[in-house]
Amino acid sequence: MKIRNIELVKILFFNSLLVTGVTFALMLFNIIRPVAVGSYTLYVDLILILILTAFIILDKKLGKRSLSDYGFQAPKFQHLDFVIYSFLLFFPFAFISRIFTPNFDFWYSDFLSISTLSKLIPFLLYLPLQVLIEEIGIRALFQSRLSKMFGSRAAILAVTLNFVVLHTNALLTGKFEYQIVMLLAWLAYSFLLSVVFEYTGSIYFAFALHFLIDFVSSVQTFLHITHMLPYEVVLWSCWAVLLILNINNILRLIPRKIKMLTKAGIPSKYQLYLYVVSLPYPLFVIMLSTLSLAHLFSALLFVSILLYCLWFVYSQGKKIYKQRDKIDSWR
Repeated sequence: MKIRNIELVKILFFNSLLVTGVTFALMLFNIIRPVAVGSYTLYVDLILILILTAFIILDKKLGKRSLSDYGFQAPKFQHLDFVIYSFLLFFPFAFISRIFTPNFDFWYSDFLSISTLSKLIPFLLYLPLQVLIEEIGIRALFQSRLSKMFGSRAAILAVTLNFVVLHTNALLTGKFEYQIVMLLAWLAYSFLLSVVFEYTGSIYFAFALHFLIDFVSSVQTFLHITHMLPYEVVLWSCWAVLLILNINNILRLIPRKIKMLTKAGIPSKYQLYLYVVSLPYPLFVIMLSTLSLAHLFSALLFVSILLYCLWFVYSQGKKIYKQRDKIDSWR
């Protein structure tokens, strides 16, 4: 029996614990009336950070791991150019969106509630906390574990897909053309973040890239909707010039880094279960607004894990039975 197969069952059990924690958090949020910060709630995010941190501490103790296994290690500044190049690579997606769907910024600013300066400033001040929650949950908890168990490429694909799932509440509320813009942007966005974390092994670099993209995109959106065209032109021009000046380095470095990523070390049937069943459920629970639906998805996850474990035991027993038959035939 391969250790990878045992680890697969472990991560499914870990996901079930996470679902329980998030469901409990949803119950808690319905009891405690959170303190509003701008358009957001401070208590909700602080409790989420505590829950995610508790899971890291629990997993660290049970697995006898170090914090560096979760990406909490000192950043190596020779990787800084890779982070900058990844940020510059996001320019085409942002600029094409601005040109072909200019009204998207007006809709998205209302969705984020950053249509005025008095709303933008609290949003930007609160942004690091929001980014920290996503990076701890997605990178430290999931991607770090997935990469070691299933290989870098499988981890990047799973995390990229689930990052989009996590933002489905925004994806489903806009017009069709807005949905296409967000889908393409978030796929590229999450892919870049996942590759940076996978290559650098540091959550700090992933946090820096995540915050930089969100910060610049928010400022650009505000400049557009408030008709500050000269300042917006300056922002786009600086971004474009930096991309052009570094394009040769980007084309030489990025593909080489991606090729270094390890392939999945598990059969395709395990990968399919990983992508389709195991990981999306915790993220769906986070998005749900009603406890009845949260409990429903939690139950579905537990059932899926139970069915998978039964199938896993059956398949392993079948292999052992066949091996015994071969041994008996040799005798």
